[in-house]
Amino acid sequence: MDKSPKVEPFIGPHASQRMQQRGIKPSLARMVITFADREIHVGGGRTSFTVTRRHAKQLREEGLLAPSQVEQICSKAVVVSNDNFNPSMVTVMHLSDGKKGRHYRKNTKSRQASKYQKH
Repeated sequence: MDKSPKVEPFIGPHASQRMQQRGIKPSLARMVITFADREIHVGGGRTSFTVTRRHAKQLREEGLLAPSQVEQICSKAVVVSNDNFNPSMVTVMHLSDGKKGRHYRKNTKSRQASKYQKH
């Protein structure tokens, strides 16, 4: 089932501010939404769109992405509201390795270390 927005989402004020602060171009954010192969529900009726490295390499081989765009598109996440009539970009961010960006990359929550340590 395709959950991607049917209408291109407009850029909300918060997303616009974050794009400017983080140096992410609107065209790159739209590319992430267009080519996203991972959609994660992040709560509050919002979905995080990301592109995996495997999918980006496949897009490069098909000629849809330039080699310079592969690394750029893989390291970004775009959060979109799920309003079908008027979807909007809520925020955009750089993904980091480790726990910091995990919520927007995978459908898992980080565990509290003390709760799951072996005794």
